[in-house]
Amino acid sequence: MTGTLLYQWMAQGIDWLTFGNYYAQVGLFLFFLVMQAMMLNRLINQNEITPRRNLLAAMTYVLFIAFFNKSLFLSPAFLAAFPVIISLGQLFKAFSNKRLSFLFDAGFFIGVATLLFPPAFFMIMGVILTMLITRVFEWREWVVVPLGLFLPFYFMGIGLAFVPYETLVNHFYYWLPLPQLLNFGHLLTIKGGLRILFFIGVTMVNLWFFRFMYLKIPIRTRKLLSKSVYYLTAALGIFLLFNTVANGPFILLAIPLSLLSAFLISQYEKELYMEIIHLVVLIGLVFVQFMY
Repeated sequence: MTGTLLYQWMAQGIDWLTFGNYYAQVGLFLFFLVMQAMMLNRLINQNEITPRRNLLAAMTYVLFIAFFNKSLFLSPAFLAAFPVIISLGQLFKAFSNKRLSFLFDAGFFIGVATLLFPPAFFMIMGVILTMLITRVFEWREWVVVPLGLFLPFYFMGIGLAFVPYETLVNHFYYWLPLPQLLNFGHLLTIKGGLRILFFIGVTMVNLWFFRFMYLKIPIRTRKLLSKSVYYLTAALGIFLLFNTVANGPFILLAIPLSLLSAFLISQYEKELYMEIIHLVVLIGLVFVQFMY
């Protein structure tokens, strides 16, 4: 079993919980996926980013993950999505609140995600961009975020004090993220190319639409979506530097993309066009999933 030590412990717990049964693990994967989707949807509805309460964020997130469901199946990146979503939620709460605990929590949960999926460490750039662009400089904030980020490593270090030396060396070998710039060789197939084109297309359309609507939407919504864009920027950097055969960075892209896509769909008045887009995406998904 490969991966970080924390992931290995969680994987062993999943094996114990499911008695090693593959179908039980599939059920658990679907349960976790629905949980992640509903957590994202709660961010949309709780912060009133769309005009009405809906399930758009949840549905788009599930749709994005479906393009890579096999490689993401109970993977480190998939489990790391939980703390990344919580981190983004804490950053949303810090919108009009001077409490330092929200920023501390945002850094803390990115630290937890890093212990599961090391490249997730660079999602901290989403927090840093938020602090640089949308907040007035406050030195205390620049102290609590690194403290929160590295606190999980402190707790993990205490646990590793009781781990054999050989296991410790093996843990750090798998933990250190190794940059693999533009490592897309495994995606140079028809199926892989369609996946890449889909995510590039969705990203470009969402960024263009957000830029087009920037001055037309309420300030609160604008700033909250800007934080999603900053997380998307960090995820794009991880995708370019740390993509592997497991395609882990795609789930980090799917998190902010689902929020931006939900906003785009909710703002479009011509429902017929949206239905056509939905149909095209579903056809593409079916094609990718079932083609050889």
